[in-house]
Amino acid sequence: MQMEELGILCCATALFLLAINLMGSGVHKAAGERLEQLLERLTHGRVQGFLLGTVVTAAVQSSSAVTVLTAELTDSGLLPLRRAIPVLIGANVGTTATAWLVWLLGGKEWWAAEELSVALLIAGAAVYLLTGKAGLSRIAWGLGLLLIAMELITAAALPLSESAVVTRWLQICRWPLPSFLTGAVLTALVQSSSVSVGLLQAMSLGGGVSYAVAIPMILGQNIGTCITVFLAAAGGRKRPGQAAWAHLLFNVLGAAAVMLFLLLMPNLPWLRQPIDMWGISVVHTVFNLLSAAVFLPFTDSFARLIDYLSPPVSMVRSSQ
Repeated sequence: MQMEELGILCCATALFLLAINLMGSGVHKAAGERLEQLLERLTHGRVQGFLLGTVVTAAVQSSSAVTVLTAELTDSGLLPLRRAIPVLIGANVGTTATAWLVWLLGGKEWWAAEELSVALLIAGAAVYLLTGKAGLSRIAWGLGLLLIAMELITAAALPLSESAVVTRWLQICRWPLPSFLTGAVLTALVQSSSVSVGLLQAMSLGGGVSYAVAIPMILGQNIGTCITVFLAAAGGRKRPGQAAWAHLLFNVLGAAAVMLFLLLMPNLPWLRQPIDMWGISVVHTVFNLLSAAVFLPFTDSFARLIDYLSPPVSMVRSSQ
């Protein structure tokens, strides 16, 4: 494994994360406090809350931001848990938009990525200097940096995917559990499933990533992204609320069902086929859509289960 490519990959990953945060903060700044108002007012129905969580997450390019905000509103009593759960489910679906964006921008050769990224950076600076609208500027800067990050990740990932260490690890990850743990740990470390999915997409360009490796890793990435809500609670020196536990349990149950299938049916021929950027986007989206379809009709029952397993923060405080 060449240290130069590894260094470029690490720097590009940090740039990827910065780009996503810039786009998210840009949308949040442009919308102002309307995001919180939307979450408070437009979550009265299951489908309505689900669609709101999906659209807002796709817009801010961060399921972590939406889940943390939803958890804070739930813990403060402004958003009942039964209305928060559809938003959390929608956030899981909305975060798949980043994978499609990476496929669209990082996996195509019919446009000039370097020229477009420079144009976006210049446009962002021009908007900020001429109008002072930092929100729109951050969105343009984020998109420009995302293109640069994907170019760097792709350039570094291809040589690394052919190294002996990565090849050996991909062989180990043919088994569901190591692949699942890799996705969970990597996502927990970078605190962004979008980044870890983007890295997986870049690694797939070398042709060494199969469906048997990608599917459990994506499931692990869904679990790893839940850590952000718990870290936010710990950072505020408070007990993780019901929304945090609901988000974790929802992802664990969905991942467990698919992992059980993979463990019982490990020899399916298509699992050994190589997967590409488009296939990873499809798997990521289909899994979250199927999980949403299964859980969404039972959000009230799920909320009662969370009430039983984890009492509301206000109830715990009053008993202390």
